[in-house]
Amino acid sequence: MLLDRLGEERMAKIALFGADSDRLIKTQNSGSMYAYEIINFIDGKKTVGAIRDAVAAELGPIPLETVNDYLEACEQAKIISLH
Repeated sequence: MLLDRLGEERMAKIALFGADSDRLIKTQNSGSMYAYEIINFIDGKKTVGAIRDAVAAELGPIPLETVNDYLEACEQAKIISLH
């Protein structure tokens, strides 16, 4: 869905899926799993930090900036609203 809404060029810039992704995420080849869990923890009450902490508890460490970048891309694609 993100690819359809954002296009390949913007998708390539999302840290969670890109070459600059965290080493652990790349090693596990689990960017899509992290993305799924990030979306699952959105409830309108949690901060980006709380979402990162919940995802990290489930799957392992993930940088706050990576979660924030992914959420901003989802907002740009009009999948979520951060405000």
